[in-house]
Amino acid sequence: MDVVTKIRYVDASYVTTPELSPSFVPAVYEVYGYVQHLTRSIMVRYVIQIPPGNSSESVIEGLVLPAHAVQSQHLRADIRPYMTIAPNTRITVDWYDVVHLTHASVRECHTMRTEGFFERVIGQYLLIRAPKTVRIEPEPMKIHAKDATYLSIPISCIHTHQL
Repeated sequence: MDVVTKIRYVDASYVTTPELSPSFVPAVYEVYGYVQHLTRSIMVRYVIQIPPGNSSESVIEGLVLPAHAVQSQHLRADIRPYMTIAPNTRITVDWYDVVHLTHASVRECHTMRTEGFFERVIGQYLLIRAPKTVRIEPEPMKIHAKDATYLSIPISCIHTHQL
């Protein structure tokens, strides 16, 4: 029997203003729904549909969260590799993003690639200035948040980085 579960999770945050507020803190979100564990993600279904005569469900609305975006995992992320990077260093980061699904089948979270300039670490987040982000998986590649001036990425969702 499915049980509605509360999940606290983190997500990347985009800023579109020219200057970043000194009090900027990325948010922690909550979602309530039916949880399904996938290979590298967690599906939280909050509206489902079971077609007549079919035993399989289709998702009407839900979120696909990278497994490490769940707050308990996020708080354990190792920030040490990022503490020695100098500000304004060019950086490329591949990371897993939260996906909002509507009228879609269950799938893994998206893989994103962001290139920009390392700004600093804020708590458990990497702050990147002048980010250029594309979805690299699933294909086709798609540009993401064109107008962003800053991007904070949860360190727990990063799977590779290059300087």
